[in-house]
Amino acid sequence: MPDEKSIVGKRLLMLRPEGVCSKLEAQLQAWGAIVEPLHLTKIVPLEEQTIQQQLGAFDLSAVDWVVFTSHQGVYHGWQWVEASTKQAKIAVVGQATQHAVEAMGGTVSFCAKRASGKGLAEGLLGLWTTEGITASPSVLWVGSALASDDFSAPLEARGHRVLKVPVYTTQAMAFSAEALVSLQQQVDAFQPWAIVVTSGSGVKALAAADIQVGVGCTLVSLGENTTNAILGFEWGCGFVEAQSPTAEGVLAVLATLG
Repeated sequence: MPDEKSIVGKRLLMLRPEGVCSKLEAQLQAWGAIVEPLHLTKIVPLEEQTIQQQLGAFDLSAVDWVVFTSHQGVYHGWQWVEASTKQAKIAVVGQATQHAVEAMGGTVSFCAKRASGKGLAEGLLGLWTTEGITASPSVLWVGSALASDDFSAPLEARGHRVLKVPVYTTQAMAFSAEALVSLQQQVDAFQPWAIVVTSGSGVKALAAADIQVGVGCTLVSLGENTTNAILGFEWGCGFVEAQSPTAEGVLAVLATLG
């Protein structure tokens, strides 16, 4: 692991939804970084009736795999699919999601080595090939209403059925003109060395708020989806992608910034 002393005293903004506890933030602080949260989005669970209607269209007894592509999907969706996890295997996109499943009492059968929807899909396809599975597994995917098809598309292209059940969404927070000025002043006063961006929704909210971070600041992306969102906008600063969406992964990439 890179020397954590490399970030001692460094000022980091953590772009995460309002009210979401961040173990990553806590670990970076423990290593000596000065971390401030920047809340531009919020997590909104979908209505129970909506989720029930979606699940009602599926034969949950026939599910072979339950897949979670975020820890928020576990938090908001576990109660709806817990019964299915008794007979189906569980696959997750990364360690944070695995820890969320284990906290609910579940057991993870497969965790993607590359923490992205595409990485999870490729990992499952490789696993099924290795195990010689010829029948098409039925996959129940629990996650965000805003999730792209980067997980489902590779599986469906190979003839596998993916049943998507959104259980939450991420919304940009509304700010008055005065509040946006205040936010900009806070960022200017903090003078961040880097901004850790945890989701594509956060990237879009940052762009919509038009927060200026300066050429000396670096955006640190947690994963391929976040990076793709960053590439959709023009920024006045550079960006790098962490190899894994963990404290160690972020530390490794921050250590290269000097």
